[in-house]
Amino acid sequence: MRRYEDLLRDPSRAFKTALDALELKYTTPFKISTASTKGAKTKDLNSYSKYYLGKEWEAKYDAQPELLRWINSGSQLDLELTTMLGYEVYSGKRR
Repeated sequence: MRRYEDLLRDPSRAFKTALDALELKYTTPFKISTASTKGAKTKDLNSYSKYYLGKEWEAKYDAQPELLRWINSGSQLDLELTTMLGYEVYSGKRR
């Protein structure tokens, strides 16, 4: 596991996988924080899971094609890193 979606699906497992990769010991119980760290009181782990795992983010960028083109232009997105992390570049509505 190495993607944000993996962390949303199974936080404990993602955390343990990261510790194993860093060769660190899992010594204390893992506690999942469900509150947003961005200060948004309406956002929590469930809302982020729904947004990213439910693909709600796609509708946001489908409605703003100019923003999607700008992100994908190469100056805002490292295509090599994107591929290395197991992501595909989203270029619009999936068919």
